[in-house]
Amino acid sequence: MFLQSIPLGFKQFFSWQCLLLTLAFLGLHLLFAWVLRLTTGAKESEGAAAPGCLIQILSVLFEGFWVGLYALVLMPLLLGLSSELSWTAIESFILLASRAGVLLSLAVGILSLIPWIGRWISGSPGIEIFLIASGVLRLTAPLFVEKSPLGQLGGKATFPGLLQSLGYLLLAFVLSKLLMLLVDLLRNPLKSRPKADEFLLKTGGPSLDLLGGLIAWMMFASFVRLSLGH
Repeated sequence: MFLQSIPLGFKQFFSWQCLLLTLAFLGLHLLFAWVLRLTTGAKESEGAAAPGCLIQILSVLFEGFWVGLYALVLMPLLLGLSSELSWTAIESFILLASRAGVLLSLAVGILSLIPWIGRWISGSPGIEIFLIASGVLRLTAPLFVEKSPLGQLGGKATFPGLLQSLGYLLLAFVLSKLLMLLVDLLRNPLKSRPKADEFLLKTGGPSLDLLGGLIAWMMFASFVRLSLGH
């Protein structure tokens, strides 16, 4: 099912509903990055940096919250349980998914402190998002399939094993790097315009890195969909 999930993940990503929600998510990420940059830039004194540090911590937790909601909203579509978004189908799982997103965001932050592994994770927003979203899916999908009216139409959700999960993680890394190469190509004509070049680097780069992780996560979710027979 691993190989089957790769083209299916791409197909689901390019569906208009997934694409629209993903663009909205990336827009929210850009807003976070902009606010964070304003509040954690150069300060006149050390004491003035404290609010910026607090906002940085809160932004990480808030992003985990939004990743949880993003994963939950798309879950009926990605698991093949519905052909359209349904608020009534997911509303009872919102607290579970948002809490999972926040806790997993903290867990990924702790992993980022580990030498070598942490540098690899923290160096790619796409890998961070993949880990958080995959964790939310693992924690939420079994209950969703068991208890929601939509989920009861399917079978038992089966998740990728260790080697398969590492394969999706590798795909997240490769896709993120390929998309970052695209940013480098787009920057070449802007070398004579430093401000435009800097804007593309600091906004387009991280956003496309995130996109690589989200596409790999949709492949991960497609594995679960295939296990349900959809």
